[in-house]
Amino acid sequence: MERSGKYEQLKFEERVTIASLRLQRVGVRSIARTIGRAASTVSRELRRNAQAQAGYSSVTAQAAHAARRRAARPKRKLDVPERRECEAIDASANGRDCEVRRR
Repeated sequence: MERSGKYEQLKFEERVTIASLRLQRVGVRSIARTIGRAASTVSRELRRNAQAQAGYSSVTAQAAHAARRRAARPKRKLDVPERRECEAIDASANGRDCEVRRR
């Protein structure tokens, strides 16, 4: 699989392949050739997602990837807890004004 200059994140299937080949003691460069990625990508994936005693797991790596993606996204204004509380108060029958407190 040949890739152009466009960056694509590792897919779960590629992580499974990395985990399988790593268990067979295959080197980073060989793994990279097999999945059509740069050796630095495979090395970074192993370094970033390897557990201290358990080693590399594709399932754990995918979960960590998803968590990093969620954390990197900016929060929507309505997701801020103070705003949700404020909207709940405004929508209530009391009709009180709500002031968003900043920390």
